[in-house]
Amino acid sequence: MKHPLAVLACLLSGLAILAACSDDSTPSSPYAADFEAARQRATTEQVREILTDDQVTQAEYEEVLQWKAACLLGAGALVARVEGDGLVVQWPDPVNDDLGHVITWGRKCSEETGDVELLYGAMKSNPDKEDVNALTVACLQSFGFVGADFTVEELESALLSDQVPWDPEYGKVRGCLADPRGQMAAISDGSLSLPSQTP
Repeated sequence: MKHPLAVLACLLSGLAILAACSDDSTPSSPYAADFEAARQRATTEQVREILTDDQVTQAEYEEVLQWKAACLLGAGALVARVEGDGLVVQWPDPVNDDLGHVITWGRKCSEETGDVELLYGAMKSNPDKEDVNALTVACLQSFGFVGADFTVEELESALLSDQVPWDPEYGKVRGCLADPRGQMAAISDGSLSLPSQTP
């Protein structure tokens, strides 16, 4: 069984880390400050080496996923394998019932592999480091899931309280939340059509 709470804890931790990075400098890459902060937090030379050039290649990302899978298997996971752009993890039932164990080891293994996963995903989905929350609001508004006066502050409050004004299981909502930039680009080029009415 997968653990949404463990995944959520990792995602919230990662988003907080990126949000805390300074934008005071004028870097050549929008993520230069994030990479510098990530190098300082890295606990291994292997991770620092990957982060040296302010880029994360797909090969480097996959290598880090393999390291994380090995870490999780060592912590007692039955399955920890690379699938697509992420890891599939399954814990045995006795451990499965102990969310504390799952979350602790999820964080520990993430710390050992540094911010490589987070930076790879961020640069892939948002290479120009645009305001993701603003893009998400625009995407939700485009599909009619929220009104034209819905704000970024309301989005943040809704996500934190889990009181969202839309069906979280609806595919296009998940698309807006996971990759608003991709959804908006698909709308712009015509490969994704807007509904005539809210589902």
